[in-house]
Amino acid sequence: MNFDDLEYISIDNQTTEFPKHFHETFCISLIHQGTEQIDFENQSLFSEAGSISITNPFEIHSNPIIDINFPLKFDTIYIPNDLMKAVLEGKNIIFLKKKKNNKKEKFLFVELKNAIDAKNPITIEFCLRQFAKSLK
Repeated sequence: MNFDDLEYISIDNQTTEFPKHFHETFCISLIHQGTEQIDFENQSLFSEAGSISITNPFEIHSNPIIDINFPLKFDTIYIPNDLMKAVLEGKNIIFLKKKKNNKKEKFLFVELKNAIDAKNPITIEFCLRQFAKSLK
């Protein structure tokens, strides 16, 4: 399995909003501080500190700033669709529940992020499988 396109970003003190856009990957964010707002076509999602938000591939969304005085801190893992499908034994998935607040999933998110940092393919695959199965 190739993990070259599996990556994450860490944002601390976000004060700039993102206009309408999409990603070719799943964007799965763990919110550490503040409240994230994601505006989709027909709904808004609010994810507070301690929760996980999910955006599906090619899903058009924007990220307005709720309050400039309460900056946002979060990590986002970008998981390519083909990689998600591979770790779920060939099953395609679209997340309908886009907000999660589960201790196990938060732990698995951090484990996956740490595995990506360690650049160990065996550990990455194990952590990614556990995380994807838990989210599913």
